[in-house]
Amino acid sequence: MPWLRTEPMEERMSFIEQARLGLESFAELCRRYGVSRKTGYKWMERYAAEGVLGLQDRSRAPLHHPHEMDASIAASALVARRAHPSWGPRKIRAWLAARAPEAPWPAASTLHDLFRDAGLVSPRWRRARVPPRTVPFAGCDEPTRYGRRTSKAGSVPATERAASHLR
Repeated sequence: MPWLRTEPMEERMSFIEQARLGLESFAELCRRYGVSRKTGYKWMERYAAEGVLGLQDRSRAPLHHPHEMDASIAASALVARRAHPSWGPRKIRAWLAARAPEAPWPAASTLHDLFRDAGLVSPRWRRARVPPRTVPFAGCDEPTRYGRRTSKAGSVPATERAASHLR
């Protein structure tokens, strides 16, 4: 026996039809459909205002990004970078701020991200990592000279220097 499959829009339409009939209380109807009363009333309001299209899922993405860079500022920064390809984002920001101090110029890191996304920054060459030594003290083939202990810098410890006259 196959599972009963329903679509969310069909369930919401069924909910609206049942609510409009008014055969049971709204709270009981919401419990039966597994939604809160707040969600049930929201669906009813959207259906009354927009019809069936009001019952579709809506995007949760914000409509406004308060820290988004203005297109004109991004364009002028890109023009400056193309005119001076050897300048970095800090120098370009200072140059632009000197020419238009009233404009809200973004941080140098933001300008770097803009240049990178536009393909105006070439990645730096990274040094190849040297694999770690697998054998400890691999370079020690013989004891120190004259059998004396030495520090890491290669000098005799102060306690042995002080007692050298006793030998």
